[in-house]
Parts: sequence; C-alpha cells; structure tokens
Amino acid sequence: MKTIVLLLVLASAAFADEYTRVNWITIAEDGELSVVIGGFLHLGGSPGQCSSLGGSGSSVNINGRDYSFGTAKWQRMGEDGEWIDVPGTTVDGDMCGYYPEEPGEYRWVFEVTIDGSSSKYASWNTLVVAGEPETEDETAVEAVSWGFLKSRAAH
Repeated sequence: MKTIVLLLVLASAAFADEYTRVNWITIAEDGELSVVIGGFLHLGGSPGQCSSLGGSGSSVNINGRDYSFGTAKWQRMGEDGEWIDVPGTTVDGDMCGYYPEEPGEYRWVFEVTIDGSSSKYASWNTLVVAGEPETEDETAVEAVSWGFLKSRAAH
C-alpha cells in the first residue's frame, strides 16, 4: 500500500508542474547548462555566464520551425515539494548557468514559442547540492536525472 501511495504522490506532483521536463536540456555538476534543439542548435551556459537563445522577442529558425525564446530562470525545490524561483536568476532570451550557494535541489526552466504555440520546459535532470550549512568545505554536488529520482523513490 505504501508503494501505491508514493507512486500517486510522485505522479500528482509531476502532473501539477507547469513545466514539461525535456531531455534536450541538461545540467552538469558544475551548474553548466546544455541545450540541444533539433540536433543543430547546441548552446551552453557556464555558471556566471549567459548564452543568447536568440534574444527575447526575436525568432530563430531551426529545421523549418520558428523558435522564440522568452523568460528563463532557475528554481529550487521548496520544503513543501513545490518549485520556487531563485531570486536574481530570471532573464529574457538568454540561458545562464548557475552554481547554488545553498544546499538543495535545483532545475532550470524556460518559456519558448514554437511556430506560434507557447510551451514551458524544464531541464531533464536536476542539480542537487548537499552538505551542512555550517561546513562550507563539505558540500557535495550531483546532477540527477528524472529517471534516477523515480527509481530511487520506488525502492
């Protein structure tokens, strides 16, 4: 019975999220972002640096489809299981890497319009920063995929 309840909680949390996880957006353990669209556009954003996704309001044509990139930001998992925007990380038309200073689970999200249809996407994996707040030297970082989290929760 506990397994069924856990699966229902995981499923309801996944369906309640306004962002769709996609495997073409990934986060490295150092907070660097990688976005691959249509196998052609590959961008990276290192922590503290931004790469243009075409600029807010402008459009990029990839494989015959028009992409217009909007707001992008980092989010942190709150204690109640809801994703909370990280202050100071919201940008328009850019992707910016981020290395969190506080322990927690983080993801990158952005809005895009593809051929006139708006969508919201989240990175496939999350960045998990573990450690005791008192001991800054003991911080561990791990990039975790959605599949890994589901398998860990099922056991």
